This record gives sequence, structure tokens and C-alpha cells, in this order.
Amino acid sequence: MANYYAVTFNFGAKPVPNARIEKLFNPLKDWLRFSVHSWLVYTDVPANEIRDMINKEFADDDPNVMVLRVDLSEWAVYAQEVTRNWLNRERDGTSPGR
Repeated sequence: MANYYAVTFNFGAKPVPNARIEKLFNPLKDWLRFSVHSWLVYTDVPANEIRDMINKEFADDDPNVMVLRVDLSEWAVYAQEVTRNWLNRERDGTSPGR
């Protein structure tokens, strides 16, 4: 069963390698870059495997990584339309929206 995750990276003073992150996330079902260091991911891959996948790809960059499962049964945002649309999108025959 797929879940939603909030994924946060911190590379210290180094720039965020967005192209590498996107390449890493593309095989997952769906993702959205929410901010410079934060991504929302919808996937069948468990949190520990996402963490390990990130750590393996960026081990030389010594990143801080946090992967948290998110329950979208209740949410409120001030965000761009693309973010609201992503949150409301139907996936696997169900909608997380309200």
C-alpha cells in the first residue's frame, strides 16, 4: 500500500542538488518539491528504504535526512495552487483530499 511521506534534507552550507534528488525520486510513484529542503512523496517504498536510498546516493555529502509518514486525512496549507492540486490529486483510485 502506498503512503505519503514528508522528506527533508539538509546539506549544511552546500547547495541542494535538486537534479540528483529528482532523478532519485522519479522511480517513486509521485513527488512534489515543497520547498528548498522539503519534498512530499507518494510511494509504496517504506520510509527506511527511502532514507537508505538517499543516504546511499548522497553519502559523500553527509546529509541530514528525515522521512516521516504523513496522514492527509486532515490538512491546511497556505501554498501555491500546484501544491494544493498535488495534495488533492486522486491516486490509486482514492483521494486524500477533504
